[in-house]
Amino acid sequence: MKEDTYDTMQVCMSGHCITSSFHDFPQFNRAFCPDCGDPTIVKCLACGAHIKGAYRGSFVTETPVPSFCDSCGMAHPWQVSRVANALEALRLQGVDESDVQEVERNLPDITRDTPRTQVAALRIRKAIGKAGKPIYDVAIKVIGDVAAATAKAHLGL
Repeated sequence: MKEDTYDTMQVCMSGHCITSSFHDFPQFNRAFCPDCGDPTIVKCLACGAHIKGAYRGSFVTETPVPSFCDSCGMAHPWQVSRVANALEALRLQGVDESDVQEVERNLPDITRDTPRTQVAALRIRKAIGKAGKPIYDVAIKVIGDVAAATAKAHLGL
């Protein structure tokens, strides 16, 4: 492999990075995550493209785990799970189902930085704001875990 390319990242289904240098340092590869026991993947489940890992020739030691495939744009399994967990947390906190559905409609637009991110974040704040301060505080934290940087700013995080 060439010096000016990216290696492949190995990630468990829950989003824990096993290694960002799958090919260059195979001694660190694992079939299952040592943190949670989930199986690991090195390719996008939607399109089969390798998950982009460490840039060869760089001194950067930590490569962030991507939420989306940079080849097809689909969410990786750990991002899908985070979004589902955020919605479940809202339901468990007693947020009205119509407000949970409003959050669900807008979540895709806050997980990425797009022209729709700001308005989606405002809609979500309004929907969960109806639940009252204690529930709002928990809900905004949970939603913040899946939000992109622009959305976090508009959510006050």
